[in-house]
Amino acid sequence: MNKIFIISLLACLGYGASCQAQLNDYSTYQLAFRKGGKIITIQPGLNAATTSVAHERANQVSQQLIFKRHGDAGMLIASVAAPHKFLKRVKEGDADKVTFAAYDSNHSTDYLWIVHIVIGQTDPIVSTNQGGRMTGLLSAPDDASRAATLQADGSIQMSIIDYSLVDDPHRLYVSKKTSPGDF
Repeated sequence: MNKIFIISLLACLGYGASCQAQLNDYSTYQLAFRKGGKIITIQPGLNAATTSVAHERANQVSQQLIFKRHGDAGMLIASVAAPHKFLKRVKEGDADKVTFAAYDSNHSTDYLWIVHIVIGQTDPIVSTNQGGRMTGLLSAPDDASRAATLQADGSIQMSIIDYSLVDDPHRLYVSKKTSPGDF
């Protein structure tokens, strides 16, 4: 009887350790604009903005994003630095600004995103000095013609995309990261 109890106890401990290891191993993503090398990040005021790759080393956690599938309609994108804040499109005059905000179920469609894979001349995987990166566009599920675009001041807003351009400035590098225990 004691032998069965000890084997069961060891099996439970092994399973618990395995679960804990899985809980501390998260896949996160970086989204960097192909032109200009600017990474989408959450700023101290919880605004969405871009920053250069050099800033990544100083505050890496603010550069990493969590993709959470939301049914068949798209995905929610949260910041590792503030997991309760989600990337959102906000109407300001004629433009849609992109920012981070707490999820509001009354405006759930404003939080949904799709990464449209963009096939370049030969392949959606682009070789960079940091390895292979997938290229795509970040857009709303209901309007693929509008995607997140980099503005001169480093902010992000939704703009109409010309898909005929081979190397347009709105394309993103999507890079998978693994962040054990970051959040």
